[in-house]
Order: sequence, then C-alpha cells, then structure tokens
Amino acid sequence: MPRPETYRDLSDYDRQGTPFVEIVTSITPADGSLLSSLGTFITALNKAGLTIVNSYGRITACIPPTTDELDTALLNAQENWDRAKELYDSTTSKPEDNYQVHTITNYAKKEGLPLPW
Repeated sequence: MPRPETYRDLSDYDRQGTPFVEIVTSITPADGSLLSSLGTFITALNKAGLTIVNSYGRITACIPPTTDELDTALLNAQENWDRAKELYDSTTSKPEDNYQVHTITNYAKKEGLPLPW
C-alpha cells in the first residue's frame, strides 16, 4: 500500500467519524415492535447525515468527520507510513524491540516487501 495521499487512502475507521450512538444488536431482544422502532431510528439517523457502521454485533451511527479531522487523520497516516518506511530502510537485523518488529513486519506486508533480516 503506497503512502497515503488522499482521504480515500485512509482506513474506513479514520473516515467513519465520531461515534454518536451505538446499538448492540447481539443482545437486542427479538421483539417486532422494538426492531421496527430501531429500524425507524436508524433510518432517521442516516437521513440526518450520520454514517451507519454495522460490524461485530453492533450498529454505530457516526457524525461524519470534518475536513480538519480528515486532514489530521491523513497527516497522522502519512507520518506513520514515513516512520515505518524509514525504520524498514534502516534495519539490517531483527530489532529486539517488539514495537519495531511489529512496525517493520506490517510495513513489509503492506508494501509486498521481504523482511530485512
């Protein structure tokens, strides 16, 4: 994965925004009127412009990120990519630091590169 350059290069998590409300569907009672009401509520949140994320037994309605928040997320992603590339390029033997090993390994996998050790 090349260096992030646009908002589209950000992870889904970085683009989803700030959680506003979360419904734990894995424990929601299977009552018809309750499920109908939840459906109406989720539709209203979506119409209001919130992003609806459905994963891991949860439905989360998120307030879309502002341009400033996206700019910050993009800058952070670029800095992380630059730091990982620099670490990868400067490594000739396996580091003792687990964080560095993890960073280098993830960078190599995403870039399709061999491990440098």
